[in-house]
Amino acid sequence: MMLSSRFYLYLFFISSMMGGSVVVSKVLLQYRYRGSMASLITAIILVICLMLMFYRVQKKFPGQNLAEIMGRTYPGWFKNLFLLYQQLLLYATGSLVLVGTTKVAITFIAPEMHTFHFLFLVSLLIVGTAMLESVPLLKMMEIAAVITIPIYILFTARVLTDETMLSDSIIEATTYITVFPNFNAVTAATFVFMSCTNMLVFFRHIEFIPIKHISVAALIGVANLLACYFVPIGYLGLNGAAEEVFVWQGVLDSMRFNYLPVERMTSVFLLVQLGMSLLFVILCWHSSLQYHDMTKGGGKVKWLFVSFFVASTFIIEYYTDETGLVNWFVGLFSIRLFSELFLLLVLMQAAAIQKRRS
Repeated sequence: MMLSSRFYLYLFFISSMMGGSVVVSKVLLQYRYRGSMASLITAIILVICLMLMFYRVQKKFPGQNLAEIMGRTYPGWFKNLFLLYQQLLLYATGSLVLVGTTKVAITFIAPEMHTFHFLFLVSLLIVGTAMLESVPLLKMMEIAAVITIPIYILFTARVLTDETMLSDSIIEATTYITVFPNFNAVTAATFVFMSCTNMLVFFRHIEFIPIKHISVAALIGVANLLACYFVPIGYLGLNGAAEEVFVWQGVLDSMRFNYLPVERMTSVFLLVQLGMSLLFVILCWHSSLQYHDMTKGGGKVKWLFVSFFVASTFIIEYYTDETGLVNWFVGLFSIRLFSELFLLLVLMQAAAIQKRRS
């Protein structure tokens, strides 16, 4: 069953909104005096080029997933090894996001609940949903995106009209544009856009993605990335923003909605962000399991992988504090960027091999 190309925008929206909420802002603010501003520009240019390359590649392989593409152009051993790598990368991405989401939820939403109890219940929900077929999962993502988009529009409208924003701090932050880009800041900024790996799982279910949808996705990513950096600075100051352990919780606590029945919407936005993060983890683990199935895996082996997912997530949560989690994410950002670049090279080479054979 082929779904409309608008589902690409829903997937990108969920990935982008989640990417901007976890640790991206924290990393960018750490380097606010050491190249974050130039890193934003570098990341935007780099990712737009990658998205255009992705657009050209998908034209070569309509309705095919990664296993089908590689099965026709690469040796079986390389295909299976590459799919296994993608599977582990997506698991690790989802696992770290889940750990970060758990820490935020226990701190601000359910402080009376034991961490392991929360993580266990959420893991059951994620695993059960991740094992759905791709088409029902995509339709569920559409419903979630349609519900949450108005809330993000409300948030954006408040930011743009809030007179308490520290415009001087934002202007001061832009003056550091001459500082050379920092590698960690660049890789963190690109994470807001990095959904290419997930997209390939859904290629056979989504119609050809036109350039206008790629352009809209790029605009969403750029707007979200700029918000990740400038909104915390605008509310917390250039110095104060980096001091927050949970950056966006500090921002939400500073916002007021004077014309709504509830003046402070902190709990509402936290719940929305929690939902978006869990949806992203579901996408990651669903894609990881799909890659596992592409290698002819299944049965007991599949359940062993699922058990490994959950058990290792508990271990990471137990031994990792907030500072350690940021360090984990910094490493993940670098690995994902190089993995996306290599994936595009693999696809471009596959297109060249297919062209030579035709």
